[in-house]
Amino acid sequence: VDLVDDGSLKSAGGVTPYGFIGYDDEGTPASRTYIIKNGILETYLTDRSTAHDYQLNLTGNARAMSFAFPPIVRMTNTFITTSNPMRREELLEIIRNGYFLGNENGGETDSAQGTFNFAVQDIYEIKNGELGKRYAATTLAGNTLTTLKHVIGVSNEVDNPLGSIGMCGKMGQSVPVGISGGWIAVKQVVIG
Repeated sequence: VDLVDDGSLKSAGGVTPYGFIGYDDEGTPASRTYIIKNGILETYLTDRSTAHDYQLNLTGNARAMSFAFPPIVRMTNTFITTSNPMRREELLEIIRNGYFLGNENGGETDSAQGTFNFAVQDIYEIKNGELGKRYAATTLAGNTLTTLKHVIGVSNEVDNPLGSIGMCGKMGQSVPVGISGGWIAVKQVVIG
């Protein structure tokens, strides 16, 4: 699993990704940052202060909602990818029997606790490696690190390469972000 944040993503087909910033609010060029590479934590997103304090490279992630707010470390365009992608059909085959969750509809994380919960609009049963019966919208929740340890496959096939339109809320500020990625097969996660 690779977890990437990239505020430097350029436009595709004349449309600019929602989390594109070019430069952060401290004047640092946006960059492609591998937070996790091949399943190993590589670095953290930084602003000038955290980069100095923790002796890390600048990543171009100091963002403020407007001039009236101080810049704080924030995501830009964030997505999961892999250097060993599988086709979507392969992911359904390795899941065999389970559920497909799609079309996220907001959520939140608690970085201090390492937990998350997200609403999803689409849920389909996976039976014998095929998508089947559709169910009502639901939620998924869990511990971020535990869930990442349970990833058994990733597809780099992305329906919307520019990502979903989102907002990152932190310390009373909201900034635009892009969220994207292919399908991910997880062998255990709480839904309901």
